[in-house]
Amino acid sequence: MKQIAGELIVALVNELMTSLGLLKHQEDAGQFPDQAMLKRWGHDIEILTDSIIRTCYPVDYLKRQVAAEDQQFLGADPLLREAISCLSHYGSGGRYHDLNIIRERKPSGESPESAWQRLEMPLSRAT
Repeated sequence: MKQIAGELIVALVNELMTSLGLLKHQEDAGQFPDQAMLKRWGHDIEILTDSIIRTCYPVDYLKRQVAAEDQQFLGADPLLREAISCLSHYGSGGRYHDLNIIRERKPSGESPESAWQRLEMPLSRAT
């Protein structure tokens, strides 16, 4: 069940970040990005988030206190950044960890369960 929940969360966050990137690109270039650009964006939620932080906060907008606080939170909140890192790891290949073990291949990196456990403790302390 955790696997299904992880897949769903990663897919939704990835779609949200990609949609924001699409809208920003359309605003700047007057057209949506082509398929090649979308492939370059990939499924790394950390990269997508950092791109949103860099491109979606123009200087005039950042003059608003709430916008500056929002950008600061997205870029620097340790708990949020750890959650983004965990989701990014899962979306970038961690979801295949158990499958690789079954197929007798060496798993690449940390297991999704281990990454989630690394996030659970700070989450439980924050509530």
